[in-house]
Amino acid sequence: MFRRDWTYYGQLKQHKVQIAHLQESGRIVLRVNDLIMFDETLVINKEEPKKVYPFFIDDELCELRVELIKDGTELEYEFSHSDYSTSKTGKKKKRLDRMQNYGVLFGFLFIGTIIAITIYVTANAIQIMRSIERGGIITTALVTKTGPSVSYTFNIHDEVHTGNTTAKAHTSGDFTSGLGLPIRSGDHFEVLYVPDNPKKNTLLLERPTAEQILIYKEDALDACIRALYKKMEDENVGSYCDCLKEGLYMKYGVEGLARLYALRDNIGDNGVFNDYYFNKFMSGIEQQRLDTLCQQHAAAQQN
Repeated sequence: MFRRDWTYYGQLKQHKVQIAHLQESGRIVLRVNDLIMFDETLVINKEEPKKVYPFFIDDELCELRVELIKDGTELEYEFSHSDYSTSKTGKKKKRLDRMQNYGVLFGFLFIGTIIAITIYVTANAIQIMRSIERGGIITTALVTKTGPSVSYTFNIHDEVHTGNTTAKAHTSGDFTSGLGLPIRSGDHFEVLYVPDNPKKNTLLLERPTAEQILIYKEDALDACIRALYKKMEDENVGSYCDCLKEGLYMKYGVEGLARLYALRDNIGDNGVFNDYYFNKFMSGIEQQRLDTLCQQHAAAQQN
């Protein structure tokens, strides 16, 4: 029996691709992360010396090719994927490559140190994005410094690596992610890095760790209680907000917590994540059901 493994680096994690071929019976099995993609009998001969099996990983078209070589005396197995497939990932790669080519063209059109530096930074950022997309691995990063520029560290095989990203300044003095959630020293988020060059990495502020989510839940609960304290009886507001927090997280994930946390903000403070848009958001049918359920829960807790 012939066995072979490959590692495919997807957008957010690496995938293990395995084949097993029982050459006596012709049975061939392909697994991705221990999930069987196909299990069938391989028919291959000199008249039909090549067989191609297409399948998808992370919305990316991949292929396993099996071919007779050396005058039909040996089999060759090849796993491949298309850089420019018709998938969303493939199209995005094509756009990034086109942008990088434009960056080179503009380098010849504009002269001057400032322009050259700008093009270099842009091309470097595109290259990092492209490298990460082609083969990124996830691990946990620790925020070490906040401000307009956020610094973070992460460990790979006991070696410390660093990175930087940007944050938005809030009127309260905090610095926030695109969702409006605060970023503080000591916070934990997932980071995506290129395995053979960890300097190419990006902090995923929209993907806090499980530990960080607990902190954001407390932030959202506090914001809800402070915003609704004057509108509800004291003994009800805590139970109502706790129910709302859990319901929004279950339904909408981190974005649900961000919307609840935004109750602290006025309309001019933070884009669509503010008290006005929260009330508009809660006017939806599903949200109204949740609101009714939480009001009932709070009343039951009082009794």
